Amino acid sequence: MKAHLLALTTALSLVAFVPAYAEDLTGVDPACIMKNADGTDMVDKTKCPDGKMPGAASNTTEQPAVKSTAEQPATTPPATTTAEQPAASDTTATATAAPVEIIVPADQLNAAKLMTASDYIGKRVYDRTGADIGEVNDLILSEDGRIAATILGVGGFLGMGEKNVAVSVKSIEMVKDGESTKLVVDATKEQLDKAPSYDVRARRYAS
Repeated sequence: MKAHLLALTTALSLVAFVPAYAEDLTGVDPACIMKNADGTDMVDKTKCPDGKMPGAASNTTEQPAVKSTAEQPATTPPATTTAEQPAASDTTATATAAPVEIIVPADQLNAAKLMTASDYIGKRVYDRTGADIGEVNDLILSEDGRIAATILGVGGFLGMGEKNVAVSVKSIEMVKDGESTKLVVDATKEQLDKAPSYDVRARRYAS
């Protein structure tokens, strides 16, 4: 029994004299170093989880994955409706109207075929045989200035009992007669007598 106790005591004494293993503390923050029971230094893993700095998270901690650009929801700009489009300016409505030409150019008045109202109104009218048909009482003008009709007074005697007949301007021709001219209508007296009567004041055919 004494031999066993002596052996155990000897073993413990040898252990006490064995130098403890020294941990490599290079680069470790001093705040992370603590003392062992045997007086050696070691890293306090509670203060310094990464073994270097207090409170620093381990580099092996998994970081949250960053979504790639392809995974990000695409941002679509708001569509612009037709109603939101600025209305195009109406150049037709705002265009300035062309000025009306007041003075007629000379080259439009120096033609030999031009005639005046006095060349017609009050003049006697004849048929192709030379018979006296009647007289030009008036000219009817359209809104655009054209002569729409020539009014002939036919069928009367000395201004009595005649009626007005609206004939085409093209149906009356100014014919040279010696030193003067006369108006010739391309119609007979019988045709004009049967033509409907035209009311000059009402500007329509008489009912």
